[in-house]
Parts: sequence; C-alpha cells; structure tokens
Amino acid sequence: MEPVPLGVTGELYLGGAGLARGYWNRPELTAQRFLPDPFKAEPGGRLYRTGDLGRWRPDGELEFLGRNDQQVKIRGYRIEPGEIETTLRAHEQIKDAVVIAREVAAQPHLLGYVVLRQNKNEFHSRKAAFVEQWKQLYESIYQQAPDAGDFKIAGWTSSYTGQPIPPDEMRVWVDETVARLRALRPANVLEMGCGTGLLLIRLANQVRSYIGMDFSAEALNRLRAYLSRQHGMDHVSLRQGLADDLSCIPDDSIDLVILNSVVQYFPSVDYLLHVLSQALRVTRTGGHIFVGDVRSLPLAHTYYTSVHLHKAASDMSLEELRRQISQAQQHEKELLVDPALFNELASRWRKLGCAEIALKPGAYDNELSRFRYDVTLSVGAKRRVVAPMQWVPWENGGDWLRAVRQRLKDEPHQGVGLSRIPDRRVAPAVQATRLLQHDSESLTTAGELRIAADAVNGEDPNVVARLAQDLGVALIWQEFGSDGVYDVVFNPCWGEAEIQDEVLASDFRKFANSPMQAAAAAELGRALLDYLRQRLPEYMVPLAVTVLPTWPRTATGKIDRRALPSPERKTERYSAPETSLQESLAAIWAEAMGISRVGLDDNFFDLGGHSLLIPRIRFALREKLNREVAVMDFFAFPTIRALAAHMEGTHKRESVSGSEQRAEQQREFLLRRMHSERRREPQKEMVE
Repeated sequence: MEPVPLGVTGELYLGGAGLARGYWNRPELTAQRFLPDPFKAEPGGRLYRTGDLGRWRPDGELEFLGRNDQQVKIRGYRIEPGEIETTLRAHEQIKDAVVIAREVAAQPHLLGYVVLRQNKNEFHSRKAAFVEQWKQLYESIYQQAPDAGDFKIAGWTSSYTGQPIPPDEMRVWVDETVARLRALRPANVLEMGCGTGLLLIRLANQVRSYIGMDFSAEALNRLRAYLSRQHGMDHVSLRQGLADDLSCIPDDSIDLVILNSVVQYFPSVDYLLHVLSQALRVTRTGGHIFVGDVRSLPLAHTYYTSVHLHKAASDMSLEELRRQISQAQQHEKELLVDPALFNELASRWRKLGCAEIALKPGAYDNELSRFRYDVTLSVGAKRRVVAPMQWVPWENGGDWLRAVRQRLKDEPHQGVGLSRIPDRRVAPAVQATRLLQHDSESLTTAGELRIAADAVNGEDPNVVARLAQDLGVALIWQEFGSDGVYDVVFNPCWGEAEIQDEVLASDFRKFANSPMQAAAAAELGRALLDYLRQRLPEYMVPLAVTVLPTWPRTATGKIDRRALPSPERKTERYSAPETSLQESLAAIWAEAMGISRVGLDDNFFDLGGHSLLIPRIRFALREKLNREVAVMDFFAFPTIRALAAHMEGTHKRESVSGSEQRAEQQREFLLRRMHSERRREPQKEMVE
C-alpha cells in the first residue's frame, strides 16, 4: 500500500469514479479486494486490489508483469514461480522471464521461458563458433563424398519421403535457374557460394569472367580439379572466403552477383542485409543481384503442416499433429525470408532500382517449387510496375487463358493483370493449415484432414509462366502472402518511383525469423538450468528453460501463457544402456542435448540433435573416452545401440528388425540430405 519508484515492481491497485462498489452479495471477498484509499483526503474512497504486478516505465506506460498469487504445488512443494522468474531476470543475458506449471508426460512440471537482451558481442562470438563448427563438419563430408561429374545432385532428397528427388525434376530445377540467369546477359559474374559448381559449370562458358567463392577449401579443390580438365575455363577464378567479405572485389565491377540456395543458411536478416549491401557495392548500374531458392516465411507454417501431414499415420490425432508442427517451427535452424523484404529494400536503398520476385518455374512439383522463390534485384533508377487497366479474374476451368490472350492481342502495348490465382502446388497444404486452425470439431485424425485438404483446386504456376513465354511477354508475380494466392501482370508497364526514407536495419527484422537465436536457444537453456541449480533448491529448478524471441500476447497485450510452447520431445520406448560404453555415450548425448536421459534406441535426430552438436559430442568423446568417432558415423549409426556396436566393432547391418529397417532408411535419408545441403548451400558457416 505504498507507492514504488519508477521501474520498480509493485502490486497494481485501481481507483477512481469508475470503480465498482464491491462484489454482488460477496461481503467477505469485497472486504479483501476493495480497500480504503489512503491517498484520498475525503472519506469513502476505495482502491481495488487487482492481484496483478506491474511497474511504471520511463515513457509513462504501465507494464504488466504477471500475477502475485500464482503459487503452484509440485511434488508436494508449494512454489512461488515469481521467485524463479526473479532469479532468471538477474542473469545478464535475460531481459524477462516467465515460469509456469504444466503437465509433461502426465506429470506436473515447472517450465521456464525467457526473452534475451540484445548483445552485439554475443552475436559475433556465436557466429564465429558456428563458422568453425560448420567448417569442421562439411570439410569432413566433402572428403568422404564421391565425385559425380558435372551434375552433382546426389543427396538431394525429399523432406516428405526421404527418397532422392527424381533426376528429371532436379534437371528442370537447374535448367530453369540457368535460363533465368542467362537472360540477364552478364559479362562479369560473381557467384557467392559456388560449391562444386552446379551453376558455374553451365554459365561460365558464356561470360567474360566468372569468380566463384566458397568457404570450403575441399569444395573448391574438387571444382578446380574438374575445371582443369575442361577447355576454355581460364577466365574462371576460385576464391575461398565468406559471403560477408567482398573486400577483394572492386566497386561497380560485376554485372551479376549470384546467391543461389545460400540465404537460408545465413544466421540472421542483419547478416543478409550486410551481404546484400556488399553485393550492391560491387555491382555496376544496369547489373543485377540474383537471390535464388529463398525459403518463404509467409508459407513456413504451411510447409511444416505439409511435411508432417504427409508423414503422419492416418489414425494420428490432430492434437499430436499440431504438436509436431509446433515443434518443427520452434526448432527451425534455417533463415526464412518474407518476399516483402526485397520490395522494401528496392524502395529505400538508393542504388537499387526494383525487385522482381517470382515463383519457381518448371513442370515439377516438390518442396523446392512449393515453398521457395527467386528474386532479381536490378541496380539503377527507381521504377515500379504500373497497375494495369485490365484485370482478368482467375477461375477454375481455363477461361482465363482465352481472356488473357484476347486482351493482349487487342491491346499489345498494355499490361493485363490476372487476379487471385491459388497455387495448386501449395493449395492442399494451405487448406490443411486452415482446417487445423479453425475446424477442430468435424475432423479428428490426420487421415480425415488429408482427404479434406485434397479437395481443393488451383492453378499450376508453370501454366501461367508458359503462357507468358508463348505470348512473348514478361511476367511479374505479386501478393506473396500466407494463403498461397497470387496476382500476376502480363506485359507489365514500368514507371518511375520515388525513393522512400531509409530506416534502421532493425526495422527489417520483422521480415525474417532468427535461426541463429534458435540454434543458441538450446545451449543457453541448458546453461540457465545450471545457473538456477546453483541458486535455488532442486525442487524449484524447472524441467526446461526455453528461449523465445518475443512473448506471445493476448488481444489485451498480456503474455499468453497458454501459447507458450511445450519443450516436450517425443522419444521411443525407453531402453536403459547395458554396457559401460553405452552408459557413457548416453550421458554425453544427454548433456549435449539438455535432456534427462537417452535410451538405447532413441534416434539422435529425433531427440533434437543436429549437425552443430556433432563436433561438441566428438570433442566430449575424445576428452572423456579417448575415442575418435567420424562425423558420418552419427548419420550411419544414430542410436546409442548402433553407435556403441560400431565403436566396439560388433555392428551387423545384415540382421535388422522392421523398426531398425525404418531407422536405417532414415539414416540414409539424413546422410544424403547432409551431402545435398552442402552441395547446394556452400555458405554453411552462416547457418544458425
């Protein structure tokens, strides 16, 4: 009942003319909550004791901090979560904290959640650590990878099936990208992240000079050896380096900068902006920057839904499906970018003229064509697409094709718009996402959801692209939202555009996720648990501490505690280690992944393990067991049982059960995927 200074937490009381007189027919509760107002000179004033905690901010806003009566009972102990929150907030990296009680595996547990302070030095140190880890990992992978000539697609696998993407689909993917780049008619090319040369080999013989950059010495050595056997490649130079360092390239010396299938492995949108600013510096007026194969942030949830619904058993409950989708989104380790970012850059960066964003062309349907897009940034005068006077509404049946052809024939110098085109490649996944969010009563299983989601129509974007090609006109895609519905403009007319005011780099962060923060979250969560154990009784230490980028909020601005994600990880039936080696391996895995125990048959990747953890575990094996384990062994033997048997020389691949066969298929899938990711995205040092 005493005022607190600015910024100090206190209990919130309400008063004034709008206050009720009390609770109806509840005199005892009224006496507890409606108290005499000591700050009013006249008698009879009342204050309402809300039970909320808050504080005045320097800007005059009142900040809600939670309840003061959230005591919970865990394993017989009465615990005040606020005490744990206060301890977490005392940590130098923590901006705010929330602790709740929730059932995990049918048992009540404390769960902690924190939001971090911004720390530039911490960002740079984490980035340097990731670079070194990725170098170790992928140099090892390249050393073991077979040479596949000039069409290196081995390892490109489907996230849906784990099987290789058909070579004919991959060839279309490559050919369409090469055709788009050739149409820009560059003379001097810089490819950042050339890998083993999938694009370089097909473009270099038609340009004056070609610089291929990659951080991997092994990748460059393999590409250099291939080029040495080819004629007419003396104008190609290969350089080892990172994407954010183009100091060796003079200003305005390049016609085309290529970043294809690289951006998703950058640590943050800030890093992407720095790389683009460097690319813009070296690109001459009239040149282009091609950013290809970018993962779509607006379609991220649809992607997770699509993949997990495909994998789900028909009788899987929708609740379990939602949990898997939420976990996938929470643990995303790649950079996803909203296409709107590139339009914003084109309108605000002085040297950029415009941004043309396009869906992936080609007669193939897989995750590359559904959830990724290409961007062509033009360097020069500001310009924009003038809204066409004629619009044709898309409708199922194909009448729009005849209408567009006729209008372009009648007015060959005018643009024609086609509106509200649902992308047939993503329409079922969009419908499934919508039904999961809004129709939980009529559907109960994944099988029912699949049937309902497939009953939608749309248009293949390749049909739209081929129409423009047949008519000999340009095509501009517009409206890249989460509904997978687009507008297009055939034969677009361009007009001048005014430059918009520049904004802070931080204002662009809303256009992407933060993969580096997600990657660091698990490690910091484990460190915070140790931090709490040193300061609190064991019964007050949460089961897990989860790092969040921001708090989920209710419509009134309060923290939405029900929306806080669960840290639960689904594992197979637990089998205890049987030998000393198995026990040691299980303890090392559990410590590295921040979980209580690891069973003999728990899959390393199903537990949440990923490639950045492998170097740390290898180091622990050397330090504690004096044993060396190859990187690829984690993919070939992803369980404690299999890895221990391999280390002891007793692993037998020929005798496997049905479940082990499925695990073996997953091992091969993960192995191929790691090969594929590094071949596609050579800037692996930027990931997470």
